[in-house]
Amino acid sequence: YVEVDKYLYGVINSELHKDYPLEALKAQAVAARSFTICKLNTHKLYGFDICGTTHCQVYKGFDDEYPETTQAVDETRGETIKYNGKTVAAFYSKNSGGHTQASEEVWSGKEGYLRAKKDEYSPVYKWESTMTFSDIETKLYVAGYNVGALEKISIESRYESGAVAELVFTGSNGTATLKKEKIRTVLGGSYIKSTMFAFDGEVVYGEEQEIEKPEVEEEPEEIVAEGIYGLSNEGTKGSSLSSSVWVVGPDGELIKKSLSSIYVTNGDTVKKPVAQNVTAKEETKKEDTTTVSKNNGTSYHISGESVAYGPEVKFTGLGSGHGVGMAQDGVIEMAKKGFTYRDILKYYYTDIEI
Repeated sequence: YVEVDKYLYGVINSELHKDYPLEALKAQAVAARSFTICKLNTHKLYGFDICGTTHCQVYKGFDDEYPETTQAVDETRGETIKYNGKTVAAFYSKNSGGHTQASEEVWSGKEGYLRAKKDEYSPVYKWESTMTFSDIETKLYVAGYNVGALEKISIESRYESGAVAELVFTGSNGTATLKKEKIRTVLGGSYIKSTMFAFDGEVVYGEEQEIEKPEVEEEPEEIVAEGIYGLSNEGTKGSSLSSSVWVVGPDGELIKKSLSSIYVTNGDTVKKPVAQNVTAKEETKKEDTTTVSKNNGTSYHISGESVAYGPEVKFTGLGSGHGVGMAQDGVIEMAKKGFTYRDILKYYYTDIEI
């Protein structure tokens, strides 16, 4: 028996190492707290709430507590991820392979906060695994699929993310189809680290690109507009404006605009005057409005064969884990680039509140 946050003290280092940036650890703490709250009673039939393995979350107790991870839990105390006002299970995995997956692409239920999206911050995580057809026949048989002597394996369809949706096994006794996460369950997660794979494949890199940072929540500072002036025909300061101004439109015509829709700048700040001598708002320019992804500014995907004939098959894949929700390798990269834990969580989970 242990309080939720004290339980989290013994979780964070095992899920995301203590030496990573504090903002990454805080993102992990909020995700783990939300997951914990939603998964209570998972093992109710056995007399406890959750287990200490990857089935739930890895928990090593007091011996795995550190000042850094304890700080991450304490500084986010009481915070959870909410969707439509309700705390939700914040699923996470190690590496997205460059694109996260929607919940229904891995499991059965569709969740609005678990949408598929391109993960611009995911570093490349490539894996390879070779299996004999004989071993695969055995794994299929144990799982209740008797295809006989395996003749070929084919990737029948993929999701937009690039992950395999259907894998078909053809043998002397017929065919068997594995879908979604069932592929990893039957063949083994230690062999198939993700469903983003091809046979005897390779990583293909795309064009360099700039990536927009998520919006940062900032409250503008209030200032007083001391006066808004027009220019005379000679270019000198003209009369003071009151509440509106004429501007030149895109087609060269004159348009009357209220001062509340006009922005001015001195190069460092952007000012939005509402009217002369009244309270206005000042918004600081964001210096780092864009950043380049960790993988040298390029997008990437896996390319290879879609059919294998044996007697063995080489899987080449990207990413590690189910790929739904938060990708821990991407979290680390975002934290290194200066994102806050709130930025990170709102990047990976759709339309949430913290």
